[in-house]
Formats: sequence, structure tokens, C-alpha cells
Amino acid sequence: MEGLQLTCGCQELWIEKWLKVKRCVNEKLFKCAVPDHGIIEARNFSSSLLDCKPYSSIVTVLVMSAFLAALIICGFLTSLLRYETLIIFLKIRQINPDKSETAKRFQHDVALTFNEEDDILRDWILKVLLPNLEDNNYRVFLPSRDIPFGSKRDNIIMKTFAKTRSFLVVLSEKYLNQTENQSSRLWTENEWKCAWNQFKDDRMKTLIIINYGHLAPSDVSLAQIAAFLRVGHTVEFGNHDAQIMHDIYDKLGPAPNQPERRDIVKNIKYKARNRQFNGYPKVYPENSDIDMSKLFDVDSLFRVEKTLIENTLGMSFKYLCSETNFSNARCISKQITYSYPCRTLVKKVK
Repeated sequence: MEGLQLTCGCQELWIEKWLKVKRCVNEKLFKCAVPDHGIIEARNFSSSLLDCKPYSSIVTVLVMSAFLAALIICGFLTSLLRYETLIIFLKIRQINPDKSETAKRFQHDVALTFNEEDDILRDWILKVLLPNLEDNNYRVFLPSRDIPFGSKRDNIIMKTFAKTRSFLVVLSEKYLNQTENQSSRLWTENEWKCAWNQFKDDRMKTLIIINYGHLAPSDVSLAQIAAFLRVGHTVEFGNHDAQIMHDIYDKLGPAPNQPERRDIVKNIKYKARNRQFNGYPKVYPENSDIDMSKLFDVDSLFRVEKTLIENTLGMSFKYLCSETNFSNARCISKQITYSYPCRTLVKKVK
């Protein structure tokens, strides 16, 4: 062991303590090669001979601090933008099934949910959105039309949404806000919850929001809808029906029996030319003549004066819709029979 030489640097400071503790008899035989001091006896080696700085400790502390700070920031952002993160993840994991699989698994291609108390919005749904979707072979579920009168709406919504591939939410200012008709708010709120849960749980399903009311995220009280607006997975409503329908078709994907895109464009142009719509739906003036034989003109009666309805329906309206006949009466004209109870009709026109 005589003449054993060690390299003694900042990494070997333990040698000084080791020699003091062990008190080796032959410690004088150990030599240390110390930078800038040459070869000395190991027992004379000490940290004072070196200019050692704790670089490694500083680097370790900095790395750990940076990692901890990044972890805290990520946790905060994830908590603050949890729905935005979830929506992006759901969009990434989404798969587009082929047409045959869609036709077998789902009873409906699209389910619509909107504020049915908004007359102008309902007019656009019935005259622009719904005809274009159905003319292009989408199987559409419209709650106000397809739910039988007197049925439990919530139960049917849950069962139908489970068998629907896409959900089209037409977002307006009063979609989830407080309205005079509280039941309408409950309907739309339940429809939204069902659509959102179906979208989260099934990677084959998609959820699309049409920003009909041009709302900002701060205008919406529901965090999930506000997140959709921030992420940008929406269809912005404008004056061009054809562009809106193009955006909707792109997000919906093809229907099981949908024609080629070229035919869809023709259908949109055909609708625009024959229905004479330029963006927003036409609203009948109060003094206009209403063709009672057309289905959509029935809905227009909610916006005309009571005197016009009385003149159109005749004196029988006063009898059938009197207070004593509210329970069983239906407003009947020569050409059509209303599906609306008279109480609702009278309430609208007063």
C-alpha cells in the first residue's frame, strides 16, 4: 500500500473526514494529488486547499424548482381550462364511422335543441335548417315535432339521444337563461345535459353549437358551452345560409344515404332560390294574407293580431276557444286542424 496516490478534488472531500474518523496507522503512506498544490500527504488534505462551490446543489435546486413550478402552472391551467382541455381531447379522439355502421347503430343522424319560445329562431329552424338537413337525407329528431303530445319529454329525450349520432345546439341568448316559461328552460337544460353526456361517453358522437345569438363566452353561464365558444368548435351564424349549411355539413359528416357534395351545393342553391331566403328568415307582416294550407304558415299565426285570427277562422273560434271549452277544444278552420291547444293560442295573441 506504500505510495498509494489519490486524486483529491472537490468530489473527494470525504477523504479528509474519513482519515480523521478511521485514524489509520499507515495514513502517511497515502498521497493526494491536489490541483494547484501538487502531491501532498493525504492527512494534510483539507477543503481549504480547494475553491469548491456547490454548483451541483444549485443546479439540482433550480431543476427541481422549475419542475415544481411547471407542475403548479399546469395544474392551475388544467383546473381553469378543464372543459377546454376536455373538448380538445374529445375532438382528437373522435372517430368517423362509415355510413353502413352509422345506419345500423343510430336511429337518428341529428337531434336539434333550441329555445322553442323564440319565434324568429323557430322560423329559421323550420324553414331553412330542417328542410335542408332532411332534403340531404339526414334523419332529424325535432323534439317539438317528434315527441307525442302528452308523453314524458325527458324520458323520450334520454332514450332518443342515446340512439342519435350528432347533436345540433342552436345557441341563442335565452337558450339557458331565465324565461317567462320556466318549463321551456328546463327542457333545453335537460336536452343540453343529455347531449353533453352522450358526447363525452361515446367517441362516435359529435356535438355542434350554432352561435345564433353571436354570444361571447362571458355571455354564457354554463361552463361547457362557454368552453366551446373559447375553443372555436362552433358554427357562427351570419347572413349566408349556404355557408352556414356548408359548415354544418362539414362538422356533421356524411349521412348514411347522403349524395355527393356537388349535389348538396345544388340543393342549397335550390332552397335559396325557391324559398326566397336571404339569410335571416322572412317574417310575415301583421297585415299580410296567410296561406292556411301551408304547414309553416300555421306557426306565423302566433305573431299576428287576434282580430286577424278571428277573421280567418270565423266566428267558431270564439266558441271553441272560450273559457268553457279550453279543456277539449281545438282551433279548427276549413283547411287545417291545429295541434296547439286553444289556451296556448289565446295566450300568445293577447
